Amino acid sequence: MKRINLLCSIFILMLLTGIFPSLAQDASANTTANITTETNSDDNTNVTIEIDQETEVEVEVMTESHGAEMRLLQLERKINRAILHMEETINFLKAKNKTVTELEPIVVEMKALLEEVKKAPTDKTEEAVKKFIEIKSDAKDLIKKFRETVKSLLSEEDKKELKSKFENIDKTKLEDIKKKIQERKRMLNAERVKKILEKMEINDEELLNQIKSGNMSSSQLKIKLVERYNGLGDSAKESIRIRIKEQYEKRIEMRIGHIIKAKEGQFERQSERLKERAKKLERAGYQKASEEVGKIAERFEYRADKIGTRATAKVDARINTEVSN
Repeated sequence: MKRINLLCSIFILMLLTGIFPSLAQDASANTTANITTETNSDDNTNVTIEIDQETEVEVEVMTESHGAEMRLLQLERKINRAILHMEETINFLKAKNKTVTELEPIVVEMKALLEEVKKAPTDKTEEAVKKFIEIKSDAKDLIKKFRETVKSLLSEEDKKELKSKFENIDKTKLEDIKKKIQERKRMLNAERVKKILEKMEINDEELLNQIKSGNMSSSQLKIKLVERYNGLGDSAKESIRIRIKEQYEKRIEMRIGHIIKAKEGQFERQSERLKERAKKLERAGYQKASEEVGKIAERFEYRADKIGTRATAKVDARINTEVSN
């Protein structure tokens, strides 16, 4: 029985702190399909903005202090890394006198996304979530396009040589961003633990400072929290369990609400974003690529006019389904 109570304690505390992110992931698994993508079926070209299960889980932390900064920095790092690999690949192909005219415009678009993510507001949750979802979806599509395009240009020997070159890329910028991510993560964890301690009516600045400074591992933190929790009386534990459950349900509601909001008006926003990228491609001298992106922007605009700004899912149904799971 004591073993069960201990496991229950760990579950409850880790659920709130987010140390076990897979719990939230499992909770949304049954309903993710309801809010993944929108497709334009009026022609042969899919017009989509992806909100997959991974993205849903990532968005949840953006409703908390430091969470939006952390997620946007993680996205910035991923885009930076992709650009470095793309540029290295292009230089490699140029040295072998291969045509790279279809690859270079993709890098221009990726750099446009990098500018966007850097400018994304971190103090306005709703706007930050919209930007995160849209930029991540676009980056994913462009990376896929680059890989598919470059596939026929590289032999197996080329791939091995290129992999070696990737390992020697200057990663200073990536490391700098990584340090910022780790700092935001520590601040986020400290904020979450502070809320738990407040519910237990415990003040432990030393513990919070250790988390912020990075001097406490996840395993050490789990032990500390469980010790604090098990030191409470039964009535206090029950009260905390109820409050934690309420907070968990509120987090689900906020996450789903922000995703629904992100879906509203997405095609209008995507059309405008693509038009801006088409202009940048044109200024960079990639007329053909600019025209192609412009056509996709027109499809998004057409889709926006057709469906208006209606939401594509019902918040209450999503919340009830997830909480019951």
